Amino acid sequence: MKRLTSLALLLIASGPVLTSPVWSDPATPSTPPVSTASTPPPSTVTFEKAYAEYKSGQVDQAVLDLKSVIGQTPGNQKAHSLLGFIYLKQDNATGAIQELTAAITLKPTDWASHSNLGAAYRKAGHLGAAVNQYQLLLKHEPNDAAANRGMGFVLGLQGKYADAIDYFRKSLAAQPDALTCENLAYALEKTKQFPEAADTYRQAATIDPKDASAWLNAGLLYQALGDRVKAIGALDKAIELGTPFKYEAHYALGEAYGASNHVDWAINEFTTASQLDPTDYASFYNLGLMQAKAGQNDLAIASYQKALTLKPDDPHVLTSLGQLQASMGKVDEAKVTLATAHLKDPTAPEPIAALGDLANQAGDAQGAIAKYREALRVAPKDDDLRLQLADLYNAQKDYVKAAAQYDIVAKDRPDDASVQNLRGTAYEEAGDLHMAAVAFQAAITADPKNAQAQNNLGVVYEKQGKTKLALAAYRKAVDIDPKLDVAKENLDRLSNANE
Repeated sequence: MKRLTSLALLLIASGPVLTSPVWSDPATPSTPPVSTASTPPPSTVTFEKAYAEYKSGQVDQAVLDLKSVIGQTPGNQKAHSLLGFIYLKQDNATGAIQELTAAITLKPTDWASHSNLGAAYRKAGHLGAAVNQYQLLLKHEPNDAAANRGMGFVLGLQGKYADAIDYFRKSLAAQPDALTCENLAYALEKTKQFPEAADTYRQAATIDPKDASAWLNAGLLYQALGDRVKAIGALDKAIELGTPFKYEAHYALGEAYGASNHVDWAINEFTTASQLDPTDYASFYNLGLMQAKAGQNDLAIASYQKALTLKPDDPHVLTSLGQLQASMGKVDEAKVTLATAHLKDPTAPEPIAALGDLANQAGDAQGAIAKYREALRVAPKDDDLRLQLADLYNAQKDYVKAAAQYDIVAKDRPDDASVQNLRGTAYEEAGDLHMAAVAFQAAITADPKNAQAQNNLGVVYEKQGKTKLALAAYRKAVDIDPKLDVAKENLDRLSNANE
């Protein structure tokens, strides 16, 4: 059983910074009643002029005229509200707070100003005050999209992501939009609800198909979750839309292609990633893994060596390099490389196991066993390594020790029919027919269609003198797999003997 080195899963932390909620634009001021005087009051004329200037893009002049209105008539609520809104858009949080507070004092039911004041407090870092404003607004209108979005955003800034989720959902129910979807996805991600977070980023991309950030984050999460098809589709789209995070997109796409056995495409993506950021060893390392898988051994060695220039003595790169050298027959070089990897990280089982592989290939079974046992002391939960040791014990006909190793793996993987079958075979060879039967029965429970386990159970029953049970097991094996010749031979032989 060959140990495979997996891709380096160096996932980029995904999720955009929470997006600022959209400001609530105060309602268009209504035209005041026509005065009986021949000329309207100066402040009214100036406000209308200022509002028209704001709408036409003459913002600086609008600010000057609004200040004039307020100077002439401090109680002009609309002027305070509009000036506060303009200050908010200009990132002048202090000025916005002053003017919006004045507007609310003059008209406590100006809900647009409450919403904008919440945003101003948030910009100023006064998150508690922002929450208070949104709470007032939500008492008036519980389903207001902007207020729920703003509340969710502030709670997110406070690290209260679980609470923020509810408000983002209420906002989306009232008014679906891509930015709120992304904020919800980010909050879900922060609360480790990764599958729903990935789907929510994808939902944001559906609402706004040109949102490269949503596509990228969906792709990164799908890749981390192992959904290669969705990951590839989303990452391709992010790259097509010109995501600024090109390295992350190409790197993750390389991982997805590699895990899907599209080796050539993975090579292309890791090559692109290494060109986009030639200072990150990870893309060179994964490029080497894919090149080795494609049989491009010299290129793989060059990629590993480049990775080592960027991260000298990295034990994972050294281990992969040593394994490749061994496969190329460069045994002495491989031993040095793997010994160096073990020296650099004594807690890593891979280089120790690889040294065991070298010993086994050289015919030194005891040396291999010693290395595998040493590796298991470092990583006792490595079932693949333990199976490798058990297989070697089997090859040495040390069936008792093989069965003991299979027992340990079977406790971790009781529903793995192949492990139970190997376990039963080891016990049968060791002469422990009772435990062999237990193991084969466990294999059949895990996989009722396992013809080999049925046949092996028949062998054990036959050795125990349980002829009827043996015949039933052989028949079952043949029923499951009529092409399993050994079961047919056992059935014919035992049937003829009992005629």
